[in-house]
Amino acid sequence: MPMNYEERVAFLGNWGPFQRRLFIVLCLCSIPPGFTILSVIFLLATPPHQCYIPSNSNLSHEWIQAIIPEHMFLQEEQRSCSRYALDIVMNASLNGLRPGQGNATESEVMLQTLPLEECGDGWSFSQQYFTSTVVTEVNSESNLFSPR
Repeated sequence: MPMNYEERVAFLGNWGPFQRRLFIVLCLCSIPPGFTILSVIFLLATPPHQCYIPSNSNLSHEWIQAIIPEHMFLQEEQRSCSRYALDIVMNASLNGLRPGQGNATESEVMLQTLPLEECGDGWSFSQQYFTSTVVTEVNSESNLFSPR
């Protein structure tokens, strides 16, 4: 007649001090890997960002607000990897022109007619949620895996 599981492991004894110590040590050893695995959520997060506008660009406040285009369908969110051509915007700002939407007057420039360019000067990251992540340190979220 075959032996059942309880009969086969009877030589190990009951739940005693050795088993308790071993269980506690195994539980304590499993805590650090959990922290390591969960830290990836915070270390690799991409905070809200937009193209960096150089401080020496001498843009008016209106142009600084308008240089980052908005998404086509989500009007409340700005694009994070493109901006209107900086040299054209700087020229318009120096000539006293203002950014315009829709029906632009003579002193306004229609933003939809301006060409877009990639963020050549890097990005400025919001520090609302994180002060530093891998993405903010590398400072190239959009072109991280593109060929150079």
